[in-house]
Amino acid sequence: MPGTCDGRRVAGLLHPRGHTLPGDVGLARRATPGVTVGRISPLPKPDSRRCGMKLSPEIDLSRSLRQVFGNKAEFTAQIEHDCQRQTETTNAILRRFFGPKDRERRELMILADEVGLGKTYVALAVAVSILDAIRRGETPDGLPSNKPVVLVLTPTNDALFNKWMREAEAFRKDCARNEGGLDWLQIRCPVENTSRTGNVIDLAAQVRDATRGKPVLLIAKQGALGAALHYRDLWRRRGLAAAFGYFRTPTEARRYWCRRGKVFDNFGIPDLEELLDLRRSARLWDDPLSADLERAFARVFHAHAHFTEQLASALKGTDEDWLSHLLDDLTRYALAGDWPQFPLVVIDEVHGLKNEYVQARRNFEALLTGQVCRVLGLSATPFQLRHDELLSLLKLRRTLSLPPNRHGELDQAVATLSKSMKAARDSGDIFRRRWKVLRPVDREVVVTAWSKVTGAAEAEQPTLAAQIRPPRVAHALVAALDLKQRNGELRRHLCPFVIRHQHPRGYREYFVGNQAALVGNHGSPAFSWSPGIEVRGNYELAHYLMMRAVALAKDERGLPGLGAELTGSYRHLVETSAVWKKLALAQNPQLREYRGILERMIGNRTAEHDPDSEHRKVQATVRRALEFFKRGQKSLVFCIYTKTAETIRDQLQAEIEAYLAEIRHGVFGDAATFENFRRRFFNRREPLFSLIQDHPLLGEPCDGRVGVKQQVALNLEHLRQVAEILVAQGEYADFDKPDRRLLIAATEHVAVTSWRDSSEGTQWLKDVLRNCPELADRMADPRWLEGREPLSRSERAGRARRALDPEAREHAHDPLDAEESEGETATGPSKGSVENAVDAWVRRIREDSIGEIVAPYFRHGMIAAAGARQPLLAEHHWGLLAEFDLETRAVAGQVFRRILMAEEFLLRYLADVEKDQTERWADYLSDRYVKPLEGHLESLRDRVHAYLETLVRAKKNHALLSGYHVGAENRNVVQLVKGDTQNRDRYFLGFNTPYRPEILISTSVGQEGIDLHRECRHVIHHDLCWNPATIEQRTGRVDRIGSKVERERKGVEVGRGPMLEIAVPYLAAMYDERMFEELYRRAQLFEVTLGGEIRVEGRIDPEHVASERRRREKLGIGTDDEDIGDECEESGVVDLPPDMIERLRVDLAVWKPNGR
Repeated sequence: MPGTCDGRRVAGLLHPRGHTLPGDVGLARRATPGVTVGRISPLPKPDSRRCGMKLSPEIDLSRSLRQVFGNKAEFTAQIEHDCQRQTETTNAILRRFFGPKDRERRELMILADEVGLGKTYVALAVAVSILDAIRRGETPDGLPSNKPVVLVLTPTNDALFNKWMREAEAFRKDCARNEGGLDWLQIRCPVENTSRTGNVIDLAAQVRDATRGKPVLLIAKQGALGAALHYRDLWRRRGLAAAFGYFRTPTEARRYWCRRGKVFDNFGIPDLEELLDLRRSARLWDDPLSADLERAFARVFHAHAHFTEQLASALKGTDEDWLSHLLDDLTRYALAGDWPQFPLVVIDEVHGLKNEYVQARRNFEALLTGQVCRVLGLSATPFQLRHDELLSLLKLRRTLSLPPNRHGELDQAVATLSKSMKAARDSGDIFRRRWKVLRPVDREVVVTAWSKVTGAAEAEQPTLAAQIRPPRVAHALVAALDLKQRNGELRRHLCPFVIRHQHPRGYREYFVGNQAALVGNHGSPAFSWSPGIEVRGNYELAHYLMMRAVALAKDERGLPGLGAELTGSYRHLVETSAVWKKLALAQNPQLREYRGILERMIGNRTAEHDPDSEHRKVQATVRRALEFFKRGQKSLVFCIYTKTAETIRDQLQAEIEAYLAEIRHGVFGDAATFENFRRRFFNRREPLFSLIQDHPLLGEPCDGRVGVKQQVALNLEHLRQVAEILVAQGEYADFDKPDRRLLIAATEHVAVTSWRDSSEGTQWLKDVLRNCPELADRMADPRWLEGREPLSRSERAGRARRALDPEAREHAHDPLDAEESEGETATGPSKGSVENAVDAWVRRIREDSIGEIVAPYFRHGMIAAAGARQPLLAEHHWGLLAEFDLETRAVAGQVFRRILMAEEFLLRYLADVEKDQTERWADYLSDRYVKPLEGHLESLRDRVHAYLETLVRAKKNHALLSGYHVGAENRNVVQLVKGDTQNRDRYFLGFNTPYRPEILISTSVGQEGIDLHRECRHVIHHDLCWNPATIEQRTGRVDRIGSKVERERKGVEVGRGPMLEIAVPYLAAMYDERMFEELYRRAQLFEVTLGGEIRVEGRIDPEHVASERRRREKLGIGTDDEDIGDECEESGVVDLPPDMIERLRVDLAVWKPNGR
């Protein structure tokens, strides 16, 4: 039995039980003389003749932007603007990475552009440019030329990882200057075609496949570096074999560890002879992951001295768990040490690594120190970090493979930056203290004096400012000038490390506090203070009792600490709050009495009554989202607590159902009558059916009409063949309502069969079906007549294949079901011969209105009803549909029809249709399809077109297309996405289409890295957070390049277009108000000192707050427990002049509009 080691509890490098500083790893690696560690030598200084790296000539960033904006002329200036910014940012990063001058070069950088400006594409442009330079042999000396791999590390969120995979695929396709110009790039993930995290074994397998001619972009979650290994028995046996050999472990100790059950997953492995006799261990090392796996394991003992000591100690002890962890770490070190150097590592949401002891960062530093040539961190919110946290991120430079002298130069640059940051912070503190003593009467003096001071020569400005009267204004202006100077120095030292651009916004409108509870009012163009939502009546008593109860529970000491436990929703308080559970166990009888009263007031949620229906903040959020729904506009709601999010969802569902029921009752009388109308409206035997079907054989509209060219147009003989098929299928001309789907399918079948016999027809099929040629084979097959699969969704086949919505409500149904209703069918079989029946069909198609369905396929003048109405998809979206493969085309058509058939669409657009005049239904729909609803600038046609453009952009991205295909099956109008929601991507992607969900409620899983901008311009931040950067991250989901608000504002007079509406409700006289004020103050700090994310105007005026408080007290609203005094006293009461804000802001941009 091995002896016990006192140090056995020292933890492994990669596990929470302890850690080794990354510096130890590097020192151990460099300090071992005569040992070849299998890594490329440290990076020398770049050759000044070869360091002019810039954006690869293979890349054209404007191509992807044209895809986003649909190649429309009105977006030309926007595309040029965004392309210039992204191109210059890419070139600036490459210049700083590989610049010839040491003082300008930075091997680690942070790209901190605001959300929605395309950081992902800039990072991809940098990565692909470096890989392309390596591929062409044009990189600076020192970058690896063998097996080049750029590693992208994403947060563990599946949605963020999937987004990176989709964006990388889209970049390769859309940003190639020439079609296929970037096909040399391999895009890989640890476990192919899944979002599984994988581990270092999977990463090693992907790295192995890189070649100079086919470099790899490897996208992985940060957790992959420390994730559990698969085939652990094999890898632990290899680890033990390496350890036994290196430490010369006695046979008795080997036998002991080979018998331990926890070391191996399969206890009792009989074949461990290779560990007892290492001469038999050769077979363990045969693995394609490494050319010399045994040597890779042996190198770890020389390169990681501290880890080697831990392993030696563990082998002398008896702790199986500890040894198991160390053996797994040994595998990670061995495989990672065998990787070639990474020319670049991109870390998304890098601010998540600000803590040096967070596990993901420790794994990164332990495994990749000395393996990385350049690091690019991405963060839209770098200034949510304290100064020390930003400096902590810059310590990631320790992982770089650089000569010692270069490490020293970077350390000196960071030290200088640290001093500059401290000076700017101290100056900012003085400025805030001096500004807060200003009085309302000083407003005009401040504006005038600042303009006068800044207009003078720079050397004279402090003296001039000191002469201003009254002295308090002079002190404030002198402090402002000092902050301006300190921030200028900060910019000079920070800019080499950080690049940041901000939105040139003029389209945001904030609704804060009580403004969010009012509908139809105007908000503020900036994040400005506004009184909160008042709580009155019995529910004010509930809030009061709860805060008093918490105060009593603390023996009346301190302020009530309940916070958002009460202000978000009653359900969260009662069902999950620790405070609520604590009160149930209170010894104080008054506390138990309080809880009993509260239980009766807010704790009993029944099917008939939900106390949250009276919660003022819940009411405000629900009312606001419901109003957007009534207008046909989508909204995005963010909550922190799951139970609060569930409350909002349930309340909204109930309100929407009540609203729709009211309209149904007013128009139709009851739900059954409406459902009957809906099924009649879209039934395949009604006139409208053919109008909303996809007709893929028709060509590009000419002179406003769709059809086929005359050389291939069908003739009378073809019409007889169509008629014969109809009769053979049991459809007769004297049917009152014949099957229009069968009529279309028969015409397509005859057309394809005929066209295949001529060169003109064959060429026509190639042209119109260029991306889905297999559709011609389907149409030629007689089975096409049964249901036009997959363009239609027939009862026979479609339902069995569809991916059901796991979150669908019990009564949610598929709108496409309306197509399958038989409705009113026939008057009975036609009498007479089959020939007579065929003739009857020929006459009816040529003379009756039903002929308009197939008129575009026949020669001009042959069918009387030609040109009456045209299929909507062919008339308005032909060019986009022609770009799709068959599966995508089918899904696009189904989504289009679902939109039109959905209950909410019918009641918005067609509630006033004359129900009995079915022949006019198609006219109604054709007219309203192209006209915007009241209050909209986009028609349904515009929205569908934007959706189809999105599908075109994703057509070669299988993962993204699959997400849209699955999202087409979404059922719920209101959808909640939280941590345990299955397949969240389907709801995010569905929200980006004109279809469902129309209201998306998300917890924190949707606040970073998700694109939700294509169909939404309304955001509600129901639960507050302490950090204004989080508010901006959430809002940024809908404020992105190519957003709905951008599309709608094009061509509209400046100042009159639709706005991006951002609601921030909070409760007055509650903890909510205290939280808002802290949030507001932090937003001010970011704005004036660090160029923060939120445009802030005004200040919290103590006089305004005091008057609000007096008014509430007069009305009996509010209590002495209001916590607003101290925070208000800390805030200034004079607005900063806009010019002052601009001069004080730390500007880190490398590009300005119009060359400024």
